[in-house]
Amino acid sequence: LEPQSLNLSPVNLPFSCTGISCHSSSFAALSSVSLGCDELLAFMKALKGILGLDEVVVLATCNRFEVYTWGRLGSEQSNQVMEVL
Repeated sequence: LEPQSLNLSPVNLPFSCTGISCHSSSFAALSSVSLGCDELLAFMKALKGILGLDEVVVLATCNRFEVYTWGRLGSEQSNQVMEVL
């Protein structure tokens, strides 16, 4: 398919990934962001509501915690995501 046939328009919204892993942080820091199901949903809703994000995806495994965001947040996006956490 050609891009014109999909009727796509350019979007100028920042995409960001903020996170920590066992390679970049201590185990204590990584375990401090361990969230249960209900806490995770509340965190994602808070990010969308408080920061006005369009989309939020969280990838949490045993050795990393990453937050992917899409929206109009600007250059301080990573700091603001960590403040909400």
